[in-house]
Amino acid sequence: MLRNALADALIQHADSICLAEESSMLVRQAQINGYSSIASTGLSTVSTIVTGNLAKSILSGGAAFVGASRDHINSNAYFNQLMPTIIRAIETERRKFLTNAIDKRREDSISGYSAYQMIRDANHYHQLCSFTVGIDAIVNSVEGKAESDDIRRVNGVRQSIAEIDAQLSSANIDQDDDLKQSLLATRKELVNQLVASHLVTEPGQSPDLETSGDDTDQSAAAKEKPKDDSASEEGSTDDTQQQDEGSGE
Repeated sequence: MLRNALADALIQHADSICLAEESSMLVRQAQINGYSSIASTGLSTVSTIVTGNLAKSILSGGAAFVGASRDHINSNAYFNQLMPTIIRAIETERRKFLTNAIDKRREDSISGYSAYQMIRDANHYHQLCSFTVGIDAIVNSVEGKAESDDIRRVNGVRQSIAEIDAQLSSANIDQDDDLKQSLLATRKELVNQLVASHLVTEPGQSPDLETSGDDTDQSAAAKEKPKDDSASEEGSTDDTQQQDEGSGE
C-alpha cells in the first residue's frame, strides 16, 4: 500500500535525524564534563606548584569555580541524569508511539486511516526525539513508581485493618480483654496512618475505617444510659413525695 510505503520512508528519515541529534547530545555532555574536569584539575595542580599565597588562592578559587559550574550545569540542564539514560527514555517513548499509533493501523483501510493521519502521526513520532521528552519520561517514571509504592503501602494497611476486624468479630475475643485492647490500639494506629497518607480525610470517611474503639465507647455509653434514666426517675419520685408531704402539712 502506498500509504504504508510513505510511512516507512518518513519513519526512516525521522530515525536518521534522531540518531544524529542523540549523538550530539552525548557529545555536548561529554564536552562539558570533560573540559570542565580538565580545567579544574589543571588549576588545582598548578595551585600546588606556584609560590605566593595570592597566586595559590586565585588558582584554587578558579578550580572551585570551574568544578561548581560543571555541577550546576549537570544539575540544572541535565537534571543530574546521564545522557544515555535520557536517550533510552526518548527511544522508549518513540517505540511506544510507533507501535500504538502507526504500526497497529497499517492494515486499516484508507478511509479508516488516511494518509493525512499517517503523516501527522509520523511528524509526532519525529517530534518525540527531544531532550525534554526524555526528561519528562524519566520524571514521570519516578513519580509513577513512588505513587505505586504509596498505593501498595496503603493497601497493606487496609488489609491489616481487615484482619484485625475479623479477629475482633470472633466469638472468643471477649474472653481475652488484653488481646482485644491490643487489637483496638493497633487498629487505631493503622487508621491514623491512612489519615496521615492523605488518601482519606478522617477516620469516619469510610465505614471500614471507623475506629472500633469509638464504637466500644458508644456501646458503653448506651449501656450506662438506662442507669441515668433510672436515677432521673428516682429523683422525680422523691420530688413528688416531697410535694405531697408539703401539701399534707
